[in-house]
Amino acid sequence: MIYFTSSWDDGAVTDLKLAELLVKHNQQATFYIPLANLENRKVIRPDQMLDLSDQFEIGAHTMNHKYLTTIPDKEAIYEITESKKALEEIISGPVEGFCFPGGKYRKRHIQFVKDAGFKYARTVNQFKYRQLDTLMNTTLQAYNHSAFTHLKHLLKRGYFTEIFQNFRYITRQRHWDKLLLNIIHDKMNDRSGRDYFIHLWGHSWEVEEHDTWDQLDHFFEGLSSLGIKSIANNEMINLTSVLNTISSPNDISSPNTISSPNTISSPNAISSPNTISSPNNISSPNDISSPNDTSPRNGVSSPDAISSPEQQGGVKKQAPGKKIE
Repeated sequence: MIYFTSSWDDGAVTDLKLAELLVKHNQQATFYIPLANLENRKVIRPDQMLDLSDQFEIGAHTMNHKYLTTIPDKEAIYEITESKKALEEIISGPVEGFCFPGGKYRKRHIQFVKDAGFKYARTVNQFKYRQLDTLMNTTLQAYNHSAFTHLKHLLKRGYFTEIFQNFRYITRQRHWDKLLLNIIHDKMNDRSGRDYFIHLWGHSWEVEEHDTWDQLDHFFEGLSSLGIKSIANNEMINLTSVLNTISSPNDISSPNTISSPNTISSPNAISSPNTISSPNNISSPNDISSPNDTSPRNGVSSPDAISSPEQQGGVKKQAPGKKIE
């Protein structure tokens, strides 16, 4: 059985255009939205977040889109905890998912996410077809990476099994939409009876910058022609929990799991006109970085991507990507 989900990071103004495309193709999705973005990218207004929440799941992406591995623990707790509170107040509903900005995190940050009350955390680990109950990996980014970039990403994380399983896809097709449809076709023809979880992620602002809207439109058309319906990230996690309870297949994704000690309270938020303020910096204890931690982005590589590069109007009913290092 094939289960498909997609998620879109950063809360850019172009998320509204993306939402129109998703509605056109009857696609469910999850938007991970910070309250502000220190990378000088405009974030949609609270009323637009509310409009999106009418049709899509909204997840948190910190208060200010700060990479958690670059700030003290106290500030990281604030960024995680307060983002959930702020979004839940805006959309008047639960926010269950959290996405690490830049895909960067260490093991203790997973615990901070759990302590804040989130149900799951999304990474940017790619070429995954299995899910854990609380740590969500992805299959592919909506960005036309070279084969070299894909293989470099997998090698850096020691994902040798994924290289072996996906080498023919990576080396034969550079366009992400055709690459992912090829993967889905093969998984559909697998007679082993396994369940496959396909997760596309990206940034609408990258789709806009590289003018790949037609490519995204083509992919959703192809997905619909295969009779595959999409679900939101939180639905995928719920489904994973049920299926893992029935039978627990070995997962080749990240080994990190979330335990749950006492909740860590966050410092008081101090609002400011442009940036959501954070508490005074307190140095964090040394920690061993997670194997899933990504390298810093650069101007070419792309904001929330594997190396991670990572207002107007509402969502219309009809209409009509980041680079890894």
